[in-house]
Amino acid sequence: MTLAATTLGLGCQWTTAASGPYVMPLIMELLGIPDDLVVYDMMALGYAAAPPKPRIVRERAELTHYESYDMTKYRTDEQVREFLRSLRK
Repeated sequence: MTLAATTLGLGCQWTTAASGPYVMPLIMELLGIPDDLVVYDMMALGYAAAPPKPRIVRERAELTHYESYDMTKYRTDEQVREFLRSLRK
C-alpha cells in the first residue's frame, strides 16, 4: 500500500500503535467503527503538506548477497552508528 500511495503521489504513514488499550477506543469512536470490530493497524493517507526529504539509500551491491552471507559487507553496530552520525552533518 505504501508503494502504491507513493506511485500515486500521496504521502502515507503506517501506524501500529492503534491497537493499544487506550488508543483503540478513541480511534474507534472518532471514526465510527462498530464495537464488534478490532483495529490492529491503520494507515494515514493523503497529500503531504511538505515534500519528503531525500532518502539516503545504500548501493544495491552493498546489500546483495549471493549463495552465502558476504562478511565483507558486514557492519558492526558502531559502524552503523557512525554512518548515521555522518548523515546528520
